[in-house]
Amino acid sequence: MTDGSKFLSPKSVPARNGKLWRLILAGMLLNLCLGISVSGRVVLQEDRWALSEEPLSETADDVRIPESSQLRSEEDQETEVAVAHGIQRDKALSSGDAPKSESKELEAELLLTGGETYVRWGRTTCPNHYNTNLVYAGYAASSYYAHKGGTSDFLCLPKNPQWASHKDGFNSRSYLYGTEYRVSSFDPFSHKNAQHLNNHAVPCAVCRLVRKTKLLYPARLSCPPGWRVEYSGFLMAGHYTHGRTEALCVDKEPEAVVGSSAAKYEALLYVMESVCGSLHCPPYVNGREITCTVCSI
Repeated sequence: MTDGSKFLSPKSVPARNGKLWRLILAGMLLNLCLGISVSGRVVLQEDRWALSEEPLSETADDVRIPESSQLRSEEDQETEVAVAHGIQRDKALSSGDAPKSESKELEAELLLTGGETYVRWGRTTCPNHYNTNLVYAGYAASSYYAHKGGTSDFLCLPKNPQWASHKDGFNSRSYLYGTEYRVSSFDPFSHKNAQHLNNHAVPCAVCRLVRKTKLLYPARLSCPPGWRVEYSGFLMAGHYTHGRTEALCVDKEPEAVVGSSAAKYEALLYVMESVCGSLHCPPYVNGREITCTVCSI
C-alpha cells in the first residue's frame, strides 16, 4: 500500500500555483512603484537644480503691498508718468542742460505734436521760456462800451493791418474800438512796466504754445499739479452798467500803449470783484479783486 502523504492531492496543486502567481504579481507591482518613486525624485531634483540656477527677480523683502491710497488705475499712472516726463524735459531744455542733438530732437518732437495759442493781455511779449513763442504783438480792441450791439469779445489786433476792397467812412454800422484801462479808484497792478495805467490803451501779445492745452484758471495765482504758469494777473471786463463782455486775464505787470493817455471812453476794462450771495463767502470775500492765471500742459 502506497503512503499517500508523499503525494499531493489534485486539489492542493492549483492552490500552490495560485500563491506563486500572487507572489510574482506582488513583486512586479513593488518594482513598478519603486521605479515611479525614483523617477519622480529625479525630476523634482532636476527642477530644484534649475530653479537654483535662475536668478530671482525680487526677494521677499522687495515685495511691498501698496496701501489703499496707492491703488490707482493704469491710466492715472500713465498720465502721471507723462506729466513727470514733460516737466523733466522742459527743465532740461530751458536750463540748457540737454545736449544740442537731444534738444533738436525734442524740439522737433514737440513741434509735431501741435499746440495752442493764447493772448497775454496787457503785455507786448510772451513768457520767457522754451515752450512759448511770440506770434505777434498788438492792441486790444472791442465794441464801444455803451453800444448794445457789436461784439462782446476782445480781439488782439496786429500793428500792421492789411486791407482788401474798402470805402473809407462809416458804412457797415458795426464798429471796433481800442480798449482802455479803468483803474482810477483802486489799482492792484504792479507798475514795473508802466508808471500809469488809468485811461491808457491796453496792448496784447499772441503767444504760441508748444504744449497742447491751455487753461484760464480764475481766482488762482498758481496752476494745478503738473501744469505750468504762463502768466498771472487780475480778471478784467466791462462795467456792470455797460454791455456784457468776456473776462480777460490781464498780466499783473501790465504795459500801456506808448502815447495813449487821453480818455477816449471806447472799450473799457475794469477789475472784476467778487460779490457774496450765490457766490460762497468764505472762501470768497465781498468786494475783493479776482486774480487769474493762464496755465499750460
